[in-house]
Amino acid sequence: MKRIFTIIFCFLYLALASAGDNSPLFIIWTAEGYYGFINNSGEIVIHPKFSNAGNFSEGLAAVALDGKWGYINNNGRIVINCQFDQAGPFMQDLAAVSIGGKWGYINKKGEFYIKPQYNEAGNFSQRLTAVQVGKKWGYIDAYGNSLIKPEFDEAYEFSKDLALVRIGKKWGYIVDTGSIIIAVKGFEDAYSFSESGLAPVKDKGKWGYINVIGEMEIKPQFDAAGSFSENLAPVQIGSLCGYVNKSGKITITPQFDSAGIFSEGTAPVKRDGKWGFINKKGEVIINNQYNLVSNFKNGLCWWIKEDNWGYIDKKGNTVWQMYDDKMDINSKTMSAALKAYEDLEEEINSLYKDVEEIGSKQQLEKYKK
Repeated sequence: MKRIFTIIFCFLYLALASAGDNSPLFIIWTAEGYYGFINNSGEIVIHPKFSNAGNFSEGLAAVALDGKWGYINNNGRIVINCQFDQAGPFMQDLAAVSIGGKWGYINKKGEFYIKPQYNEAGNFSQRLTAVQVGKKWGYIDAYGNSLIKPEFDEAYEFSKDLALVRIGKKWGYIVDTGSIIIAVKGFEDAYSFSESGLAPVKDKGKWGYINVIGEMEIKPQFDAAGSFSENLAPVQIGSLCGYVNKSGKITITPQFDSAGIFSEGTAPVKRDGKWGFINKKGEVIINNQYNLVSNFKNGLCWWIKEDNWGYIDKKGNTVWQMYDDKMDINSKTMSAALKAYEDLEEEINSLYKDVEEIGSKQQLEKYKK
């Protein structure tokens, strides 16, 4: 859970949902605790009736009823019955689901394509997915064939033909044959490669960036570093966060308590305990006023403020919000969400002091489902 620059809003499954027909849908939940979906105009298109919900992916979204998970289409119709203990998003036509403590993969008909047999399971990316067998992670293909034997303590999705893995306390990257192309014994910590072709790595207590052949593009010099997005990456120098470009030049002076990645030309930043947004010039476009925010996607951002939550557009206008001072569950739900986030943030901030690993990256990826 040590992703310093990741805005941890995913634990409630409240994120953008792509409906598969390029019409974005966004998860909402009511004061009574039911989940549904709105469009980017704030109109309810799937009535809140589910006890939990995940994001749309490849035209389907995981939803829960009576403690079991199934899938709906973008009209809200259940197309795969609620029968699973847990369920992830569809990726490359397969979704990870668990029954009886074991994970397998189903197709879009709800049929098991790979029977439940793994302790944990990730999402498919570039034909492969990470699975946990016993206490070790390896990789299988879409037919369930073991292509990279379980030998890693942590393993992540392939990106730019490389997957981030950990053995012991060291991090490195493998290609899809399982060959270690960038030494696993080389880094104290690392992230996956972003679309920029660069990955943050930690060496001798400082963070820098490598390219896909393992060359150091930006020398280790930062106290923390996030992934590149839209040609900028958040970095921490001392106790403050700013942004650098792919040459390692600081483009937005460190001045924030915390900072997220750029998305749609905006980035969430935190000052004095509140989140707001800046543009690529470092100018404040939405004042710091929220307890918790997401990145903007398809024009909307999710936020929590006091005992209220909703979505805003890039001008800061409220598109949808929930508030009912007669419903105690609303306040309790918001308080629980904020407490969970504050606990995570406190742990994350402790990394600045003692650089200890908190939780596991794979668990964070699970929340992102």
